[in-house]
Amino acid sequence: MKGQFKKDAEVQEDIQLLKKLNMDGFRFSISWPRIFPHGRKDKGISKVGVKFYHDLIDELLSNGITPLATVFHWDIPQDLEDEYGGLLSERVIDDFVEFANFTFHEYGHKVKKWITVNEPWVFSRAGYDIGKKAPGRCSKYINKSCLGGNSGHELYIVSHNLLLAHAEAVQEFRKCAKCKGGKIGIAHSPSWFEPHTLKFSLHANASVEQALEFMLGWHMNPTTFGDYPQIMKDQVGDRLPKFTEDQKQKLKMSYDYVGINYYTSTFAAYNGFIDPSKPSWESDSLVKWELNLVFQPRILGYHIGSKVY
Repeated sequence: MKGQFKKDAEVQEDIQLLKKLNMDGFRFSISWPRIFPHGRKDKGISKVGVKFYHDLIDELLSNGITPLATVFHWDIPQDLEDEYGGLLSERVIDDFVEFANFTFHEYGHKVKKWITVNEPWVFSRAGYDIGKKAPGRCSKYINKSCLGGNSGHELYIVSHNLLLAHAEAVQEFRKCAKCKGGKIGIAHSPSWFEPHTLKFSLHANASVEQALEFMLGWHMNPTTFGDYPQIMKDQVGDRLPKFTEDQKQKLKMSYDYVGINYYTSTFAAYNGFIDPSKPSWESDSLVKWELNLVFQPRILGYHIGSKVY
């Protein structure tokens, strides 16, 4: 575990900076491999890792700063990735719930605000559709440097398993005596979409709605209503996994609050010219969108903005 954690003095310094900024809350993630280095409790618990988060939480509380803990911010233990493909396998659900349950019982008497999964849309799409984040999987027609994968299929499997893991973890949280008085939710990162053209058209308006359904509704709809948006079921078809009735009931309202990480506004345009032999999240949505455009309110009918990266 050497070199994996900040020194106590550095943590204290960071918290003092937060205090000087009059911050009343601090959100952090509890790293799965730092607690269970090999992915499961029976394969070993890192006492150093467990203590680090206790110390962090205690320091926050002693300075009047509310801790907000995230269970999963994309760092699945490598052993589980090697053993069964990580989030690509349903086996991850039980392992995720075991880890989440451990954190609830270990820290739940101190931490009263929790997030199960941070930005599932980003994790699934960037990791399994375009290959720009770990584990770097996608189809070669999307990114030649990908290490393998299927852009029209794997991201939907990963998100499905994440949603089921989230629902099961929430049930465990609500049974946790130490967590009494706490709240748990999930964090999303939707863009605000605007039509790419100022001219009104049914396609332009539909593209805005479809983009939001594929970006936010993909995970928000199941955790609220128990199933995927109808437009996703229609356009993705059999590649979109199905929930059982029992799973739907567990998913419904499986949050006490919803976190929104907001980064940018985005233009959406209709994209009906797709190659069915090369499916991906973007082609399934029938939307062409410009993620890197940020703009201010319309002035004389025009958007003002520039690329942020």
